[in-house]
Amino acid sequence: MKKITINIIMIFLASSVFGQDITDIGNTYSDNQIKFKLTDSTLINQKGVHLYDESFSNNCLRVRLYLEERNIPYTKHAVKLIKKENYTDWYLKINPKALVPAMTHNGYSVTESNQIMRYLDATFEQGYKNLHITDTTRMWQWVDAAGKGHFETIKAYLYINRIGRPCFPDDLEFYKQHNPQLYEFHKKYTHPTPELVALTESRLSSMVQSLEDELKLNPYLLSEHFSLVDIAWFPNIDFLMIMNYDFSPYPNVKKWVKEIRKRESYKKSKMASYPYWLVKYIMRKRWKKLEKSENRQV
Repeated sequence: MKKITINIIMIFLASSVFGQDITDIGNTYSDNQIKFKLTDSTLINQKGVHLYDESFSNNCLRVRLYLEERNIPYTKHAVKLIKKENYTDWYLKINPKALVPAMTHNGYSVTESNQIMRYLDATFEQGYKNLHITDTTRMWQWVDAAGKGHFETIKAYLYINRIGRPCFPDDLEFYKQHNPQLYEFHKKYTHPTPELVALTESRLSSMVQSLEDELKLNPYLLSEHFSLVDIAWFPNIDFLMIMNYDFSPYPNVKKWVKEIRKRESYKKSKMASYPYWLVKYIMRKRWKKLEKSENRQV
C-alpha cells in the first residue's frame, strides 16, 4: 500500500505539474546547474550565507526552515515584493529572474528554494544526515517536486481566487524581459478560463490528497521521523492554510502541520501573519484597479 501511495504522488507531480518524469531529477548535486558566479564586488566580499527573502512566501519559508533546523548561521535581507524591490538593478545581480528566495555564499548566488536546499546540504555537511531518509533518491525527488510544483498549484490557487498580486502591463513587460516563465503564467492566469480554474483546483486537491494518503502510513512524509521532505512540503501547506484553503477533508495533513508548528525551527522562521480577510481585501482592491485600467484601454 505504501509503495502504491508514493507512486501515485510521483505520477501526479510528474504528469500534472511538470510535464516531465520526476525521476529524471535524480539525487546528484551538480554545482554548475544551480549556482552562478557573482560579479558585483560588494556581493563577492560578503562573508557567510546571505538569504534574500520575503517574509510572506512559502518558498522563502522552505529555506528559512532548513537553515534554522540545521543551525546554519545566516544574514537575512528583506526583499519587499509589494514595493517591487525584486525589480531593482541590485537584486537582478543576485537573481536575474527577479524571484525570491535567493542566497549568496562565497562569491556565488544560488536561486530556487529546492536548489538552495541541495546546495546547503552538499556544502554544510555537519549533522545533516539526521534530516535524511534511507532512500535519498526518493527524498530529493520529493524535495524538488515541492518547489517545482509551486507555479501550477500554490501560485495558481492564489490567482484563480484573485488573492495574488495582479500583474499590470509594466509588470508583464518586465517579466517578458527577465522571466519568461512568469510572463507566460500571468498571461494565462490574469484572466483564467473556466477550464484552467477547474484544472488548477483538480491539481491542488490531488496534491493534498496524495499527502493525506502518505500521512496515513507515517507520521511524517516517507518516514517515521522529520526530514528534508517535510521541510520541503510543509511551507506549501502552511501557506494554503493561511490562504483559507479547505483542509477539513484532510485530518492527517492537519495533524502533521500542527506537529511541525511546534518545532523551534518553525517558531524562528514562520511566515508573517496576516489575516486572510485583510489579504483578500487588499488584493481585491488591486484587482479592481487593474480592471479599471484595462477598461480604459478598450
